Order: sequence, then structure tokens, then C-alpha cells
Amino acid sequence: MMFLKSSVAALLWVSASAFTTTTTTHTSRTTPLNMVASPYQASFQWDGLAEGHSVRVEGNTLRTCSFPAAVQDVRININSNGRPVFCDVELWQSPTYVPWKTKVWLEDGRIFPFNAIIHTPLAENAIQVKNTANVAMPLDASVSIGPEVTPMEEILDEYIATTPAKVCQGAGSVTCWNLEPSSEQVSILLTTEEGRHLTAMVELVQGPNNKKVSLDVYSSNGKKRPFFATIDTPFDGSTRMLRVVNTGPLEYPIVAHINPPTKSMNPSLF
Repeated sequence: MMFLKSSVAALLWVSASAFTTTTTTHTSRTTPLNMVASPYQASFQWDGLAEGHSVRVEGNTLRTCSFPAAVQDVRININSNGRPVFCDVELWQSPTYVPWKTKVWLEDGRIFPFNAIIHTPLAENAIQVKNTANVAMPLDASVSIGPEVTPMEEILDEYIATTPAKVCQGAGSVTCWNLEPSSEQVSILLTTEEGRHLTAMVELVQGPNNKKVSLDVYSSNGKKRPFFATIDTPFDGSTRMLRVVNTGPLEYPIVAHINPPTKSMNPSLF
């Protein structure tokens, strides 16, 4: 009988100890923010992307950078060590709202890097760079803000005043510009009237139809958030052409400005 009472008491003690709350101190694993001297320093939050510094983005991974409403324009650069680049660049204005995004494909990220200026007005924003390639094809990305970034308003004023406008109709209309042999770089500005959506494919083509750069562009408001990018066009002896395909409906034409100005050509000739 005494043995039975001792067993019951031991069982009750084990059961009670199973429900005893134990306080455990956990060590934080949050990586310190990599801050760079900036007038917006106190409000920046980085997750891998650092201002003015190139960051490696491995395949099937992403990096983000968030900044306050005081930042109006962000410059982004994406390149590689010579491998192809497959990535998505997105502007986030809330957890679910993506007002601007571009799907980037580069045949050679060292010869044809991606350089763009993203207009980020009105609210706090974040930029995502997602490497959609496999682990064998990493890329390098960097973001810049501040005085070294030309404001989008100045770009619009300059291009509208100095370069001819070309209207690219919707429903798959194709507009081409033949690049001069002496041109080492070309900049393209795409906008829409009355704030319409902007959806287009921007392609750099060498020879008959050899794509070197392909950019799948979307903006929810082509007037408020136009698309502006600079593409390197090294000359290798072959003809080079910049091609814009308006993938939106017929009601959503696009206005394109090219610098240096070139003559638009009939795509049926190619």
C-alpha cells in the first residue's frame, strides 16, 4: 500500500512539472542595419540592398530596400560577372500594391547592365530585386539616392524639350529605332497621357533578330511613374536596333523619347 502511494505521488509530481512555465532568454539574430551617410539615414531600412554598394543576389532569392516618403527618386543598377540575368524589379507601396515593375532579361550582365531611375512619390516605398534564375547565375544589385540621382521631373522636362516624341499605339504595335554606330549608350523614356497604364516590351536587338536586352515594363500610371532606363550599346560591327512593343490595349498608347535622338523605322523592314 505504501509503495502504491509513493508511485501515485511521483506520477502527480511529474505531471505538475510538465505544465510548469519556463522562461528562456533568446539571443536576437537580427542583422544590424547597414546604414550609409544620407539625409534620410534615420528612416532607411535595408534587407540586403545597401545604398551605393553592390550586393550579391543569389539565384532564387530576393533582396529589398525600404525608404520614407522624403525619397522621390531611386536609381538602381543590376549587373553580373558575364552570366545572363533573369530578375524582377518591383516597387512596393504597400504589402499588396505594386505600382511599377519590370521583368529584366540580359544576355550578358557585364556588357549590358540594367540602369534605371524609379520615381517614388507620395508615400513610403520599397524596392524588391528578385533573382529568378537558378543558383548558378547570381547577380549584383545596388541602389542610389540623393543628389547624385537626377530627379524624374528634370528628366521629363529635358527629354520633352530636346528629343522628338514618338507615339507607340497599343494592341501590340511595334516601333523601332536604328542606332548609330557611334552610339555607346541609349536612354529611353516611356510615358502615357492622362495617367493611363503603361505596359510595354523594350528590347535591344543586334543583327536580324538577336535580342541582347529584354525589359517587360509595367506602370499603373505612366504619367506619375514613367519608365526611364539607360542601356549600353557597345558596337561589334553589326546593326543595332531599339524596339518597343506596346503590349497594352489600343486605348493605351505610349509616348517614347530616345536619347540620343534617332530615326524611327518601319519594323516590317526587319
